[in-house]
This record gives sequence, structure tokens and C-alpha cells, in this order.
Amino acid sequence: MTFVFIFDVIATAAAAAFGFSIHWLGLLVMAVLIGFFMVMMSAWSVAMALTTKEISGFASVVNGINLPALLLAGVLLPIADGPSWMQAVAHFDPLYYVVEGARSLGAGDFSSDHVWQAFAVIIPLCLIVLSWATNVFKKAVA
Repeated sequence: MTFVFIFDVIATAAAAAFGFSIHWLGLLVMAVLIGFFMVMMSAWSVAMALTTKEISGFASVVNGINLPALLLAGVLLPIADGPSWMQAVAHFDPLYYVVEGARSLGAGDFSSDHVWQAFAVIIPLCLIVLSWATNVFKKAVA
């Protein structure tokens, strides 16, 4: 998580140099949101690696999920510019809620529905994935 936050600080500093208006409280809350997402993804990655038990299987799963998840979340291009079917399917991607919530928080808009929806999706999902990953890890070391 430290590495990701260091990268975020560098990216924010570069954005500020190009005129990005920094909302410090929004960035702090965004860091918490992204922290939950990073914990969830770290736990998922470890559990998936222990489940597949080989690098080629793990790589196939990660690569097969990574690009569609990024595209459906609107990370690379805004999902609002996509076709209506893609906008509908995006709501099944947890990363979509993180991206939309982060955009609102970066702008300092705490009253946006995207903010509470992001936390409402990520926190329970994080707990579910952590529970699953803990069980997988216990079985792997037993």
C-alpha cells in the first residue's frame, strides 16, 4: 500500500503542477477508499495464487479479469461515453464504484451519491474477500 500511496502523491504533485485544484480532505477520504480497495485486491490476489497453485493459472485468471474490469470501471475512458449496455454492465464491477467515488472526492464533492455508494460496495466486499482469503490461507499452511 505504501508504494501505491507514494505513486499517488507523485501523480497528485504532477497534476497540481498542471493546474489540478487539490481538495485535501477529499484526497484523504479518497486514500481511505483506495486503501480498502487495495486490501481487498491484495487478499484476492494471495488467495487466488494459493488456489491456482501455479503461476500460469494465476496469470490467466488475473489477465482475464483485469482488462474487462478496467474498461467497465471507466478507468481508461469515462463509462458515460460508452454504449448503454456497457453502462448497465458497469454497475456489476466494484471498481466502477471506486472510480466514480474517487472522481467525486477528488473534486471535493462529498454529497455525491457516488461517494457513499463506493464505500457501501467496497467495505462489505473487502470483508467478504478477506474472510475467503483467510480461509484459503489457513488451508494452504495447514
